[in-house]
Amino acid sequence: MQIMNNCYLTGLPAEGQLIQDESRISYRVMLGAKLFVINLCPTCLLPKINAQRDFHKYHAIVRSMLANDVFGNVSEKMFHWNLHDEIDVLLPPILLENELTSGIYPRTPKEKLDNLLFELYQLQAYGGERVSLNDVGEKELWQQWYFANPDELRFYLRALMDQNLIYLDAVSDFFSSEFSFTYNGLARYIELFNEGYASNICFIAMAFVPETIPIREAIKGALISCGYLPHIIDEQNLPSDRTINDEIIAGLRKCKFCIADFSFHRNGVYFEAGFALGQKKPVIYTCLKDEFSKAHFDIKPLQHIIYETPEELGKKLVSKIQAWID
Repeated sequence: MQIMNNCYLTGLPAEGQLIQDESRISYRVMLGAKLFVINLCPTCLLPKINAQRDFHKYHAIVRSMLANDVFGNVSEKMFHWNLHDEIDVLLPPILLENELTSGIYPRTPKEKLDNLLFELYQLQAYGGERVSLNDVGEKELWQQWYFANPDELRFYLRALMDQNLIYLDAVSDFFSSEFSFTYNGLARYIELFNEGYASNICFIAMAFVPETIPIREAIKGALISCGYLPHIIDEQNLPSDRTINDEIIAGLRKCKFCIADFSFHRNGVYFEAGFALGQKKPVIYTCLKDEFSKAHFDIKPLQHIIYETPEELGKKLVSKIQAWID
């Protein structure tokens, strides 16, 4: 055993002693009021971390993922309370890499600002309520909302105030601040909702042939069990003044994410998946095992759920949605 200064993944001070052997590196970090036990695989993960000297730029992201239980939805064994009120975290390298490269979290300043507005809206019990940040665990909010430190959160709070989206007092000491929404803030939240930011809708892109009927039902069942509404273009009632193309674009704009099944390789699926990506929305790629060899070379490198039966697809989708979308 040896003493460790900071966590490899979060940059937080390591509590207690570092345990290192051939199978694992283990130590504790305190995040808010929770004590996490971090278990790493040294042979798989650490060479990549050590080679990537700028990994520190991911510290705030990993902290927020832990605070928001992102990794906990994958498996009960990965993330659970033990008898000492600690949380054991087992981070397989592929899971961590997928979350950092493809996971849903605010990356750009605009996304951080929009995410903050969305989070503040959720703190209200009713529209227009004055909410005290001091009453909602303010000292952990910057970690939960993907900010590097409290100063960055203060900066973005000022930005929302300067844009007349919220009223805010005592911004210099935001831990004692109260905020409420302006009319402009409410309008911006509605705009974000319509863009799919706060939506519970998933757009399903797939081939509409008799062979895919069981696949369609498996996808819809997985979505409903996870609390999402499936949006399939041929099940929508189109207004007389709108074309199918209009409805496709509208559906992609208001969805939170997209499931693109490439079985039977219809051109429309490629377009719809690409449009969703262009809006920076998550796309889950799926394909029948026997059909994957026919996929276009542009999508073959992307991570797919490859399945042999609709039942297998449904189970894998539930796990993927819980780990990647929720």
